[in-house]
Amino acid sequence: MAEPIVRPAAEADMPGLRAVAHHFGVLETWPKRPDFLDAERVFGAVFVGEVGGTIVGFGGTLRRGAVTHLGDLFVLPEHQSSGVGRTILSRLLPRDTPKVTFASADTRALALYVRNGMRPRCPLLYLEQGPVDGRPARPEGGRAKDVPPGPHGPAAGVHSPTSTDDPGAGDHPAAGADSQTAEAHPVAATDGPAVGAHSGMDRQAVPEAHISAAAGMDARVSGGDRAATLTWYAALPGVTTHVSGSGYAFVRVTADTVVIGPAGGATPQDCVDVVLEAARAHSGAKPVRVAVPGPHPLLPLLLREGWRIDEMDTLMTSDDFLRPDCYIPHPDLG
Repeated sequence: MAEPIVRPAAEADMPGLRAVAHHFGVLETWPKRPDFLDAERVFGAVFVGEVGGTIVGFGGTLRRGAVTHLGDLFVLPEHQSSGVGRTILSRLLPRDTPKVTFASADTRALALYVRNGMRPRCPLLYLEQGPVDGRPARPEGGRAKDVPPGPHGPAAGVHSPTSTDDPGAGDHPAAGADSQTAEAHPVAATDGPAVGAHSGMDRQAVPEAHISAAAGMDARVSGGDRAATLTWYAALPGVTTHVSGSGYAFVRVTADTVVIGPAGGATPQDCVDVVLEAARAHSGAKPVRVAVPGPHPLLPLLLREGWRIDEMDTLMTSDDFLRPDCYIPHPDLG
């Protein structure tokens, strides 16, 4: 077998990279481009593993301030335990800086992340509220597609990838007072493969001050500033930004689902209020999904309201920079 080559991803690599992503089912909530893989190339880093001219694995990160969020690490099964995943990770993760990922239950992935300086902090549970008419969003106890278990983007979630040591699977994310102060700002944008200024996105539809306010609150609870990433996300089709004086929530509606996150608040109750407000504003015929850290007070509230736990990852960090009781990450963007 040819020796694997690990290098930064180029635009020409994206079809092969996406073929690997589709193999693991991690693009189910991103039916059109731009998607989170485009965001990783612009606001972080993406490396591919190539064998004999074929992309056999990839990994991606996003930056928020000094923090590196490992969002993806996937290697096709026939190339696992070959060193591809381990080499990709060594190229992606900087030394001596804060790191975070959402790890699947694969013990090889957990060990790999621990060796790279991260420690398990708490469970990250992916909750789903089914359509209001009671029809199941998908078969009980399984994913929409039969794929190997993995995080939702070790960057993870409703779609989350987690990495494995070279194993190859992917790692990847009526209680509480209602918030009466949050404002929802839908954003219109055009579909396209590009990101940022080259995507043709309309950034006039949402007030810049609201994105700035949300980004400021997000930096305090997520551990670092990512205003550019959130501005990009807010301009995607179907994204709504909910902002109150002390809380924020981004919501993305696609043809099949509603995903809440990132979201946060100055206090745990502020976060609960804005997420509940966003969930109720978007409840309807589509399933609503949200990734909730174990210590968050939203977890028992949603379970009492009938939400179900769909999947679970482990939130891992190198340092104590997150506020898991005040923060709801996006499954793929962190």
